[in-house]
Amino acid sequence: MDRSRPGTGILLAAGHAVRMGQDKLALDWEGEPIVARALSVLSTCPHLAEILVVIRPGARLPLPPGRWRPVENPDAHTGMASSLRAGVAAAAPGAPFYLLALGDMPAVHSGVADALVAAWRAGEVEAVVPVHDGRRGHPVLLSGTWRDDLMHLGGDRGARDLLLARQDRVLEVPVDDPGVLFDVDRAEDLARDRVR
Repeated sequence: MDRSRPGTGILLAAGHAVRMGQDKLALDWEGEPIVARALSVLSTCPHLAEILVVIRPGARLPLPPGRWRPVENPDAHTGMASSLRAGVAAAAPGAPFYLLALGDMPAVHSGVADALVAAWRAGEVEAVVPVHDGRRGHPVLLSGTWRDDLMHLGGDRGARDLLLARQDRVLEVPVDDPGVLFDVDRAEDLARDRVR
């Protein structure tokens, strides 16, 4: 595999925000919609050939124009794995890696994506995850060689079980960014001290 090739960025933004009681991705985060801020970690990464935003059917997210395209997930109600499958299925054939970000994580510094790609290119690992304060966060980078495994995921845990099953192939990269651990689930998350 040519690790110098650009990969595919996938923003998972098809959730239903059950705990918020409203479309949290459109809510304001420091002057921008949450989902727009979440997209920026991918849109500012120069190592991506394409960026896919996985959405619910018919959803209209408040995203700025850019080098991304929507991918509808008709099975969004079944959980995160279906959105991951939809994004991977829509990716260009032979993508060397997938950089997966979450639509409700608006505080990730843009440099995190670059650090993950650099670590993947420098080693023989198959996945790279950011770690802050001893905890794994997002976004995560998964090798394109995991495509078939990703296409068989189910439930609402995304790739977590796959990462746990293949610990020896996962590289943890320490980052000085608490934003990799912060997602907006409840209204009080919007009122808490900013994590930047």
